Amino acid sequence: RLVTPAMLRCGVEGVARGCVLAALGDAVEVRDVRREELERADEIVVTNAVRGAQPVHRIGARDYATGPWAARLAAVLAA
Repeated sequence: RLVTPAMLRCGVEGVARGCVLAALGDAVEVRDVRREELERADEIVVTNAVRGAQPVHRIGARDYATGPWAARLAAVLAA
């Protein structure tokens, strides 16, 4: 399941994020994301209009694998 934070308190509703939301629609859940969820996540990907979809490899001492969402989001942004 793909979750993106709601941009109610911080962040930027950028072009890349908009493309992902438009392309994937109901496959994306937009809501508040708690730090504990990030710590339990299998994969974290950030998007940017210039850099595309970039997998997050580490936050603090926690390593993250590059999973299927990185490739899927890269394909959406390349289209």
